[in-house]
Amino acid sequence: MRRRALFLSWGLLLAGLLLGGCGTRGNTNRFTLLLDRSAAQVATRVRVASVDYDVRSARLFVVNVKPWGRFGRADLMNIKNSLAATLSPHQPRSDTAPQRIDLHLFVRSYLVGVSNTAAGVLACVTWAVVNERGELLFSEQFFLADSCSLICTVGQLKDGLHKALVRRIATRALQLAAAPDQAPPETFFLLTYTDVADAVAALPRSLASYGDPGILALPDPHIAIFGLFAPRGREEIAWEQAVPAADFSWRDYLREFYGR
Repeated sequence: MRRRALFLSWGLLLAGLLLGGCGTRGNTNRFTLLLDRSAAQVATRVRVASVDYDVRSARLFVVNVKPWGRFGRADLMNIKNSLAATLSPHQPRSDTAPQRIDLHLFVRSYLVGVSNTAAGVLACVTWAVVNERGELLFSEQFFLADSCSLICTVGQLKDGLHKALVRRIATRALQLAAAPDQAPPETFFLLTYTDVADAVAALPRSLASYGDPGILALPDPHIAIFGLFAPRGREEIAWEQAVPAADFSWRDYLREFYGR
């Protein structure tokens, strides 16, 4: 029984090390969410007009693992396509809808931390809705944060945050489409935060990697198992770097699209 428990714990830890260390490249997927809304459709079309990000603020922290998982253009396109797909069932049936509002999304920062035992992600996004003339109707900035331990992949972690992002923005954009002259009601959305302090509190302050290949290779399993617990590195993650240094100017950003 002790031998079985020994090998079971060894197997679970080894699986966590492999998944965290080399089992994922941090790739994300496109998806379509089912939204919890009383109104099935709205009369005003919501167009996903632009989705962009700050390349310089997409950072990756790794602790003795492959440098996989940095946020990039492919992740951004998955968010854009998922947002459009999620909004689609609620759009007016005709392409000649009398009114339209445009949705713009900008990922201001995206931090990923990875070790072979855990991972964490913190992002800051801002989005806005404007009318067809480019006049600002609504904007907000919020943070997303989540982490996982032992058996997880960076791609799954990022996908979870992207779903939270799409759910919040799509729900509120449709509320604006139903009543453009009213701000959407304040609602709780899982994994999203308006205050960065609350987002940081949901994340580990440091990440550590374990496992000594030399000890793991020893022929005696009773000795080799101790190689799983040998520390390989620990790093404090400065999650506060996700806070943008300055306010986002929607006037400047929108000028490219509407010339105002």
